[in-house]
Amino acid sequence: MKYGYARVSTDDQSTALQLATLKRAGCKTLFKDEGLSGATTKRPALLRCLKAFEDGDTLIVWKLDRLGRMTGHGLRGLASTILHEQGYAHEHIELQLAHAPRNAVSAAYNHALYLEPRAKMMRDWADFLERTQRGSKVLLFGGTAASREGATAQSGGPHPHSVFF
Repeated sequence: MKYGYARVSTDDQSTALQLATLKRAGCKTLFKDEGLSGATTKRPALLRCLKAFEDGDTLIVWKLDRLGRMTGHGLRGLASTILHEQGYAHEHIELQLAHAPRNAVSAAYNHALYLEPRAKMMRDWADFLERTQRGSKVLLFGGTAASREGATAQSGGPHPHSVFF
């Protein structure tokens, strides 16, 4: 089942365009929260939607920010999760996303640790973001990205939970 989720921040905004787009994307059941800022974590309709989820279901959103406010920490958390799920080395991810090196010696002398694999990882990340922005990719929780047309895991079967961006 495809579920759609829409949210607007103020009562004078409308979810109409989001809902129409979600219907065109094939969502059979729609959930909406109105008048809820991205800063709030209380989203009753989103919670109802997630409680209805079963294996094989898909959540489609208008934009990623409809799920919540994206901050620097949120972006690093999202990147870390996706990169780990894609199999990149933990130490490469941590070095790339860290605010600062863990100790002063590393900060002073080690500017190129794992530079080649980190550069490849960030090129892959940039490519992923470009495809996502164009709407040609879906992020499958659990580690695999697939096209909208064939939203399946690498095993060939449907992935239990996926989110279209």
